[in-house]
Amino acid sequence: LKERGLAYQFVDLGQRALSRGELESVARHAGLSNIMDTESREYTSRGLSYMEFDPAEELTLHPGLLKQPLLRHNKGVLVGFVEETWKKTLLEA
Repeated sequence: LKERGLAYQFVDLGQRALSRGELESVARHAGLSNIMDTESREYTSRGLSYMEFDPAEELTLHPGLLKQPLLRHNKGVLVGFVEETWKKTLLEA
């Protein structure tokens, strides 16, 4: 982003979780089920594949469950790194 001269704000999710409002905004664009990293260590260690839970609550309390990187931009959200999607989106910026 920096190399392309695009403004961004870095948030270390290890230091500060997304607020409920930020999470809802991201989920509106990407879908709640698409932003939870079901392959993460956090997901596995919490045993979430065997439980019923509120995804929004878990994502708010445990930011390690978010797919990363997470990029909010003027047209939506990019979740996880898919090189072709990121290239296409950043070239349009």
